[in-house]
Amino acid sequence: MRGASSGKRTISVAALSLFTAVLLPITLFLYCLSTDSLPAVATSVELLFPYKASTLTAITEERHHFEDLSSDFVVLCSKTPEFWKQRPFFLEDIENNIFSSTGIAGVLSPSKASLNKNMGLVSGDRSCIRLLVQVTGSLSEREKLVLHERLSELLQEIRDTSDLEVYRVGSFVTAQEVASVVQQETSRIIPYVVLALFVVAMLLIRSLLLAAVIVGTQFLAFGVSLLTYSLCGYELGPISQLAQPFLLAVGTSFHLHVACRYMKTSVHNRKDTERELRTGLSLATLTTIISLVSLSFLNVVDVMHFACLTSGGVLLSFLYATFVLPRFLDLLPGVGEHEEEQHFRFPRLPKPVMVLGLLVCVVLGSGVLRLIIHTDPMSFLPEDNVVKENRRMVQTHFSGGHYLRLLAIQKEGQGYDYRQIPFDALVAKLQALPQVTHVLAPIHFESEQSNKALQEIVSDFSLMERSVPSDILSSDERAWRVFIETGVEGKELLELVRQIEAIVKDFSDVVPYKLSIVSQELILAEQTDRIVRGLVVSLGVSVLLVFLLLFLVFRDVFVACIGIVPNLVPLFCVFGVLGYTSRYLDFGSCLVASSVLGIAVDNTFHFLLTWKQRVVRNGEQADEAADATVDVVTYPFSVSSLSLIVSFSLMAFSVSQPVAHFGLLLAIALGIGLFADLYVLPFLLSLRAYREA
Repeated sequence: MRGASSGKRTISVAALSLFTAVLLPITLFLYCLSTDSLPAVATSVELLFPYKASTLTAITEERHHFEDLSSDFVVLCSKTPEFWKQRPFFLEDIENNIFSSTGIAGVLSPSKASLNKNMGLVSGDRSCIRLLVQVTGSLSEREKLVLHERLSELLQEIRDTSDLEVYRVGSFVTAQEVASVVQQETSRIIPYVVLALFVVAMLLIRSLLLAAVIVGTQFLAFGVSLLTYSLCGYELGPISQLAQPFLLAVGTSFHLHVACRYMKTSVHNRKDTERELRTGLSLATLTTIISLVSLSFLNVVDVMHFACLTSGGVLLSFLYATFVLPRFLDLLPGVGEHEEEQHFRFPRLPKPVMVLGLLVCVVLGSGVLRLIIHTDPMSFLPEDNVVKENRRMVQTHFSGGHYLRLLAIQKEGQGYDYRQIPFDALVAKLQALPQVTHVLAPIHFESEQSNKALQEIVSDFSLMERSVPSDILSSDERAWRVFIETGVEGKELLELVRQIEAIVKDFSDVVPYKLSIVSQELILAEQTDRIVRGLVVSLGVSVLLVFLLLFLVFRDVFVACIGIVPNLVPLFCVFGVLGYTSRYLDFGSCLVASSVLGIAVDNTFHFLLTWKQRVVRNGEQADEAADATVDVVTYPFSVSSLSLIVSFSLMAFSVSQPVAHFGLLLAIALGIGLFADLYVLPFLLSLRAYREA
């Protein structure tokens, strides 16, 4: 009777686990879809900015005086330069239509004679003109999308009603396209990832029901993480969207590892195996979260969101893999009926080959020193994207294309008329810099006034339009900006900023204004140096914490050092080869180092725990225990690693470069990591036997 009662209790627990693992995910997703609770997709390029930076602080101050946040250039090209003379009001109509759109803060056009020579809004052959469209910074994501579609419709109407070639480039349209492309790519890839995980699980564990439960459980962890993320008020940016396939792949690998070990374990060792798996997975989860959280040292807003979202999902996956899945496995026929352990004999490599392989890894690793970070959001766009094509076409007619803003804010307690500022000298010095193509300052508008006295009189009655646009001079006249156009970016842009700062330093002694240089492109250029430092600190902290965790678990410095080595091998190999080939790391590639360390160390913990059990409990020698451990863990390691490699390999087919690099580099690194755990780790552990002898 007691056995029957125990059997019923086991069945009820397993049935509850099945309900939790299969039905609850479906219910949760139906709820999320019906209430529109899933996080929105953000189109703000600011998600790629740091949390704290002097330039970002200056942009925050700029918003108190100017409402625009981003800008676009609308470029109109005619085959005949006489087009603009034949239709003199055509340009004015376009300007009015754009300005009437909700969310437009201002439009600068070549309608004023001064702009023709000062801002370069007319091409050298006078066949092309461009309008600088300033977008309000307070728009919601929905309003940004509506404005983006509205501008696209207006430009299409121009194409349809004239023979003009029309292009739109700039930070606003780039941000919209980046968000759209990454969202489309992740939405397109996720079904393939789910299908691949289901097929791999079904083929390797040979159970359709178990494969469905494992993948379904991941949707539960995945859905709960997204829902919590949304309730916190966050939005998915171009990087945090990568958390979705990442969570599905990593969580499924946890479940497959548990299922393979549990199903191959004999009746007598089931309790010990379950205890060992729980310990190993808890350590693996901890190290994965440590590696993900260490990405915060990159100091990029969306990377931090990626780390938080994935850490929560990994923790949920661990709970379901260790507490729910074993109870469900108890229901399956044949599980736990083996009288002896089922092992897979894995071939060994000669020790000289292993030594040679490690030396090759060291040589390849030197390529890491050649790596360069590239933080341009345009890298998220495919080569055939309309924004990239427009940018290439515009560059054939106009030089420059990158913009800095010299922001001046009047100091507190100072009363000063901006008309007294020697703008002529400032503009002349800025224009003299070889990298500067055009400069636009308040003086270029004030010079258009023929009678300033009359202007001041009638302006009191609001009968005359203010001569200086609101995006050049603030409404209270306490802040003004100088637009500086240049053709350089990256490190060259930083060098140009240093030259401008030298000019501004002398100028600041003359006027009572706080001067600073701001732009979104400048922050991205500065991010390069920050990310390099952040990568080094992130990886260093991860390695140190993993080492300390290994030492605390095994109480042996030798074992802790050995445990680190096979996890550094894939990093040195992948990034070393990358340094000798393309040399460039984008936002997606930057996530790989810490992600690989966090995932690859999972197998290392499982290996060392099994090895320690054989050495301590069975009294085996270190080298003999290492060889025996390889036979025990080869099958579960291969299954879990294969699911990860297949999942991330699918991301390599993305048309978005950072998404493709993230998936491809992860897949290659995890493949090398599997090799390191099955060959390098046993080889290093065998050295323990020689040391003790």
